[in-house]
Amino acid sequence: MAAAVVWLAEPELLKEAQIAERDGLLVRTKGAAWFTEPQGNLFKLNPRHTTKVRRSLLAKGLKKNRWFTLRDNVLRYYVKASGAEKGAIDVASMVKISKSQLAGDEKSFEICTQQRVYTLVARDRLDKLCWIKVLCDSKRGVRRQRYADV
Repeated sequence: MAAAVVWLAEPELLKEAQIAERDGLLVRTKGAAWFTEPQGNLFKLNPRHTTKVRRSLLAKGLKKNRWFTLRDNVLRYYVKASGAEKGAIDVASMVKISKSQLAGDEKSFEICTQQRVYTLVARDRLDKLCWIKVLCDSKRGVRRQRYADV
């Protein structure tokens, strides 16, 4: 019997998100309501490009701005908030969240599934930590209603 794939965020990313949550930074950044219905813009980089090409595209600002929502344990993305769905990532299929291969970029992270790696870039480091926290909570089945405004 094949061993089940264990999912977890890289320990330092998860620890950083937990510290920011404990200190109230995440709720102050997004507001408590965001954690119940997470949504917002993230930049998505093409997985077919090499790391060197993705780094160059990021530096030139050539990345796809996508609207992301997390509902019913599915992370969906759209061209814009009111547009048609471009794709979806089932949280159950996520194997890990890791630092991006884009060295020196503290806003980017990767969502790894068994089929694909999604490289996403948030507005800032705290925005990245908010997304990592809700994805980890969703994967573990933690109810996001526990957040309260600080």
